[in-house]
This record gives sequence, structure tokens and C-alpha cells, in this order.
Amino acid sequence: MAGINTNVASLFAQNNLSKSGAALSTAIARLSSGLRVNSAKDDAAGLAISEKFRAQIGGFEVAKRNSNDGISSLEVAEGALGSVTDSLQRMRELAVQASTGTLTSADRDQLTEEYDALKSNVSSIIQNTNFNGIKLLTTTALDLDVQIGANSTDSLIVKLGDIEGAFNTFSTTTSSTTPNDANTTTLTLNDLKSTTANNLGGVVDGTAVLAADGDSSTFDLDGDGRADLRATRTGDGTATVNFLDRNGNTIGDAVTGVNTGAGSNDIGNIVLSGAGGLGVPNTLATGGTTSVKVGALSIQLVSNGTNFTDANYLSGAAIDGSDGTKARAAITKLDTFLNEVSKQRSVLGAGINRLDSVVANLDTSSTSLSAARGRIIDADFAKETANLTRAQILQQAGTSVLAQANQIPSGVLSLLR
Repeated sequence: MAGINTNVASLFAQNNLSKSGAALSTAIARLSSGLRVNSAKDDAAGLAISEKFRAQIGGFEVAKRNSNDGISSLEVAEGALGSVTDSLQRMRELAVQASTGTLTSADRDQLTEEYDALKSNVSSIIQNTNFNGIKLLTTTALDLDVQIGANSTDSLIVKLGDIEGAFNTFSTTTSSTTPNDANTTTLTLNDLKSTTANNLGGVVDGTAVLAADGDSSTFDLDGDGRADLRATRTGDGTATVNFLDRNGNTIGDAVTGVNTGAGSNDIGNIVLSGAGGLGVPNTLATGGTTSVKVGALSIQLVSNGTNFTDANYLSGAAIDGSDGTKARAAITKLDTFLNEVSKQRSVLGAGINRLDSVVANLDTSSTSLSAARGRIIDADFAKETANLTRAQILQQAGTSVLAQANQIPSGVLSLLR
């Protein structure tokens, strides 16, 4: 039938031209983006799977950074403990040297200077070793929980031991009897007698101690040749007293109102905290400890930044004295502490090795998942180039055929002549 209202040939040509146009657009989109899946309509199931892979890959990359941060933190801790070990080994050498009977007390005092400096260095390292503001060696044992995977259950815990606690055990022991009372707020020294005077108001070689207002004197309570206290008599017949460290420096604020009367032993009770207590110096305003020798004891005063809250007594981790007894005890304590440090270093080393293995595994997993995702969403350029060429030819042919189909109705005019 010859008709002009419905040009079926033109409709066929238009339909095929539309399809080839869509194919051309798809090929151009894939070639320009490099992706086979540019939107969900391209491959709905493939897109869903690829997004799951994408989440895992992103998680793996962050987990690698976490693991490397964990390695760095453990290396910081292990490096610090390496320095601690070096100091402890030298301290042990000094203790062995101080143990021999061929040394005098003066010789041991010289060894003690280096020993105490090394001990202070160990304490400083323990207090100041941190990673990103996290202290790695302080009192409370730390479980370093490293997120090592893309899922919520993927974590690795490295247990950091209580190195500061081990150091405190090495350095001090807390007495439950005098000279420290039960509530640790008062330092009781009644049982200690000075080698120069039994009390502040006593007489030494016929001369009154602190006899007049303004008199000042230092006191060697344990006869080691170092001053342990400095007392100054005030106008009301009492005295202000400061503790002194082994270098003669004052510890805390002066204790006031100490009785200087004959026979007085008022120095026997020193309040550590609260009103009238031994104030904290500026150097301990953020907390910490300081040590002073009082009588036969070496005392570590503990600061909370406002008050001295406790008094610990230095145990055998010292090498001074008239013979090698303390030095031999120090060797034993050093060996115990060295063992704790070595155990912690082995834990850190094992943790570093585990995290190294984790990073290597994450690299492999990330590579494999990336390849799998690429097979889903990446464009095959050889295939898409062929599709582009095919669609372009079909577009050109379709346009030409459509022009010819549109001329078919004009043939009806010949029937009207």
C-alpha cells in the first residue's frame, strides 16, 4: 500500500539511529572516563559488588597507616628502653665497682654521683617517652590497640608493661611503720637522732645550737658528711626548717614554727600536705617526685602538683656508704629491673615484627581486591574502541538511510499527474 501518513521505513530508520546513538554515547562515556560502570544503570550488580570492594580497599589503606603508626610508636618505646638499658648497664658496673672493699667511703661517694645522675636519666626517659602525646612507659600498663584491618574485629593489641612501676620498685619501697605514719600525710622523724645534736635546741661542744634569734645552722642527721636539714631561729623562739637534697638544695617550702627549746624534738613531725604542710616547689608544680636524705633514710617525696602526698623510702638501689653492702644490694635490684626492661623490649620487638607482617599482608590484600574491582568497573579500551567505531558507522549510515526514507512519500505525487 502506498501512503504518506505513516512512513514505516522512516520510523525503522529513526529507531535504529536512536539505538546507534545510545551505543555511541556509551562508548564515548566509557572511553573518556576509563570506567565500564559510570552509573548504576550500566551494571547494577557489578556496581554493588565494586562498592563493597572499594570500602575494603579504603579500609586496608587506612589500616596500613595505622599499622605503620603502631610500628613507629613501638620503635619509640623500644629505642627509649635501649637507652634505659645502656644506663642500667653502666649503673651495674658502678655498683660492682662500689662493692669491693678496697674503696673508701669518699670513693663510693664519687661513684654515687655518676650512679645518681644515670638513675635520674632513667627516670627522665620513662617520664618523657611519648608518641603523639601518649606516654608509653609510665605507671599504668598500656594496651596499645592498633586497628589493622578494614573490619571492626580487626585489631592487634600490644601490651606495654609497667616500666615506671618496675622502676619505682627498683628505686623505692614504701614503709608502713615509722618514720611514716599510716595516712601518709605526716612524716614522723622522732626516732632519728642527729650526730651533732639530738634536738634543735641542744648543745654541741659546749655551744648552744640556734641559741639566738636569727641563728642558722645545717644538720647532718646521719653522719655522712652532707647536710640534711637547715634550720633558722625566728623571733618568736621557734625555727623554720628546710629539707636539703644531697647537693644542698632546699626541698619544698620551709616548715615553720618548729620548737627550738632545750630537749625539743619538734622536728619529729613534719606535715606533708594541707595547711602548714611542706609546700611544693615550682619545679614540681605539675607533679612528680624529689628525694632528700633525712637521718639514716633517703626519702622520696611524692607531689601531686599542690602538696606532697606521700613519702617513699629509698631501698637498696644505692651504692654509697662505708662498705659495699648497699652496692651489692643494688646489683640484685638492678638485675631484676634489667630483666623487666629486657622482657618489655622483647614484647616490643615481637609487636614490631607482627605489625610489619600485617603491613605486608595488607599490601597483598589491597592489590588483589583492587584488581578484582578493576575487572568489574574498568573499561576494556580495545572493546570500547571497536564499539565506538561500530556506533559511528551505524550513525552515519542511519542518517543517510533516514534521509532516503523521508523521500519515499514524495513518490506518491507521480500518481496524481
